[in-house]
Amino acid sequence: MKQKHLFLLPLFLLFACKDSLEVITNSGSISIAVLEGNYLVGKADTPQPLTIQISSVQPLKYLDIYKDGKSLAHITLEPVKLKTINYIYTPTKAEADKNLTFSFLVADEYSNLENLDISVYTAPTEFAFERKNITLQHFSSNSAYSWNLAENQASDSTEADIWIHSDSGEWLAGWESQTSTQFVKFSGGPAGYDAIYLESAILAYQDGAALQSLSNLCSGDIFIAKLRGSENYAVIKLEQVKPFAGDNSETITISYKKLSEFAGR
Repeated sequence: MKQKHLFLLPLFLLFACKDSLEVITNSGSISIAVLEGNYLVGKADTPQPLTIQISSVQPLKYLDIYKDGKSLAHITLEPVKLKTINYIYTPTKAEADKNLTFSFLVADEYSNLENLDISVYTAPTEFAFERKNITLQHFSSNSAYSWNLAENQASDSTEADIWIHSDSGEWLAGWESQTSTQFVKFSGGPAGYDAIYLESAILAYQDGAALQSLSNLCSGDIFIAKLRGSENYAVIKLEQVKPFAGDNSETITISYKKLSEFAGR
């Protein structure tokens, strides 16, 4: 996971304690403070509160809020000299594992301006459970040829999210789901299996073509599985796909990870 960073312009003062963070800039006539707990770390799809405290020698006029240079809000202020604004921003899945720069521009009725930049890190959701090197054999063999991704165990065909299939005994180097689980190929390459997190997996699945049956698989392929029509996902890496040998010895070896052991139940 990336380190969390807080970038401030000159003249900014930073005060931090265990449960709160205060970032202040003061031009002389206008002072801006952003007070937040948890050191300004957000989560995708989770509201991130930003409490902005403004004080001014002259009556206030407006507050503009920007994210990464793009306008989020223009707030007309009452002509007072002290104001607290509670603003809520919800990071998107695409912003996971990124630092977002928020800018706060304040003006008073005499056109005095002050600006404050802060950085909010959007933490990704890591996959906490993993099973490695599960080998499934040709359907015509007597070995395990189907796998239940929800229960993390071999199963009969009725509960198989992965069922190694064949066509009249022909090796198709593929599988199909006997449940409602569907698969989208991930284009991030083998290294992407180690780096992928929930938000990027969901976006990859939504951008792809979901299939219930796969064939002509290759070692190193990665798939995003949406488990049984739920909002649970698994990331599957093909460790090895053995070529056709004609003796039912062909196998597919997979590793996969999910949010928790029984996600998808």
